[in-house]
Amino acid sequence: MENSNIFDDNSGHIASEKIIIKALISLTILMIAGVVAYNAFFKKEIQGVDFSSLENKKISTQSRKESKTKRTINLNTASKKEIMENISGIGEKTAAKIISYRKTNGGFKSKEEIMNIKGISIGKFKKIKNKITV
Repeated sequence: MENSNIFDDNSGHIASEKIIIKALISLTILMIAGVVAYNAFFKKEIQGVDFSSLENKKISTQSRKESKTKRTINLNTASKKEIMENISGIGEKTAAKIISYRKTNGGFKSKEEIMNIKGISIGKFKKIKNKITV
């Protein structure tokens, strides 16, 4: 074969077989990637891999966050676990300090009194004040 070009459209633009093959391969790869992405996001299953458990995990994490915002906690009666689970930003150490302060001082007389606990600033108080009661 004298000329390895596929076509010459008389405009000076000549495409070789290699360029066309590379373009077709690139398009094929893009189409395959699109199918895989579609299946991953919309079909929730690729070759036997079930993605619904990831969606359920996302939902359960969201519902845990929502439960922290819905329940009001009484600082004078709540357990350490209840405090940690229902007040965002309060971990084990701070919850223990709340319980200790309550025992030492005969309970909280106002919500604002929680700021006497090391680790609870006015900024944190503003975030949690609607979630606590005395």
